[in-house]
Amino acid sequence: MFLRTVDALTDTDVDWILSRAEFHRVRPFGLNESRRVVIGLVFLETSLRTRIGFASAAARLGFSAVEVTEARHSAVSMPESVEDTVRTVSGYSDVTVARVGIELAPPYGSTRPLISGGDRGPSAEHPTQALIDVFALRRLAIPLDQLTLAICGDLGMRSVRSLFKLLERTPPRRLILVTDPALPRDDLPATLASVSDYRELTDLGAVDSLYVTGIPHGVVDETVRTRLRVTLEVLDHLSADCAVLCPLPVIDEIDALAMTDPRVRVFDQSDDGLFVRMAILEFALGQSTS
Repeated sequence: MFLRTVDALTDTDVDWILSRAEFHRVRPFGLNESRRVVIGLVFLETSLRTRIGFASAAARLGFSAVEVTEARHSAVSMPESVEDTVRTVSGYSDVTVARVGIELAPPYGSTRPLISGGDRGPSAEHPTQALIDVFALRRLAIPLDQLTLAICGDLGMRSVRSLFKLLERTPPRRLILVTDPALPRDDLPATLASVSDYRELTDLGAVDSLYVTGIPHGVVDETVRTRLRVTLEVLDHLSADCAVLCPLPVIDEIDALAMTDPRVRVFDQSDDGLFVRMAILEFALGQSTS
């Protein structure tokens, strides 16, 4: 199994992972002592939620995690290649989760599962974050295909690219996009383009969820960042049961005062990411033994 893009998952796979995540969410944690599984974590780029989330998911399942946070190097030797680093950890692990600062590729000679923790490049994706996002949307009281969803910020982010691919399979009833011409974006899939339109943050209308993406620093000026920032004024235009989501971290995309509004559920979303990651590891292990 090689999970770099959500395209590697069938609809049945996605349903299994998210159903299994719900199973973990509603049941007490219990250690699984029947399997001595090792999860390799290769994070050559900084990460908080993805790295610690998979380490915690491994522990909750009764597995062990081994971590590498920098490529081998010293004053007298050149750094080891990313490919060799991933291959080495893969050989010591049952499943490897990696964020390596370049487009992730399966290492030569390894058949063990490899999961992207978010990669880089023109087709960069973050498939595990997108699964967490869809899990959060599924937890709303409205079926996904009946949802009115707004997405605000950088629509070219790797997590948004993966999210669009999953939404393409079950399009929301309406998709409202809020962005700026200075921010990069991909062409929307036809099934999403047909239900989408562009608006301003204060003109969203009745939306069931507002998904707020990050905006890289230095890409746009403060005027644009201010226009795309979720503030108390923006929240005043949303319904009382609208859920505001975000893949985190929040730098200034959501105002500090707005973060205290109960409709902002970004940490509930982050917390539930644990159950999704547990299900992803179980799915990968099942794939490797089937």
